[in-house]
Amino acid sequence: MRESRGQFIEAVQALVDNVSKVKGIAACTAYHDGLILAHSKQALNIDAFGAAVQESLHAAQQSAEMLNLGDIEQIVIVGTTNKVAMLSVGPLMLCIACPKHINLASALRQDI
Repeated sequence: MRESRGQFIEAVQALVDNVSKVKGIAACTAYHDGLILAHSKQALNIDAFGAAVQESLHAAQQSAEMLNLGDIEQIVIVGTTNKVAMLSVGPLMLCIACPKHINLASALRQDI
């Protein structure tokens, strides 16, 4: 059990590292049930980032339930300078920070 958990966390860290290498990506983190499993070296103020993710996810889940949307797949917060995309990937919430002008769908299609 401990070995498989370690392998899972290593795989999550590899995913985060690969995403953070994409041109234009400022930082990437992965969460599961509110716990930070992995983060890129560029991720600053990781605890505040985690709190924002949890609050955003909670608000989105409540809204999705009221509006009968189904499970949350993504949340995007766009500021005047930067944006954060929170993507549901299996049991994880993958959070990607980048400048506002970056098209994340195009950027993530790049070969890493």
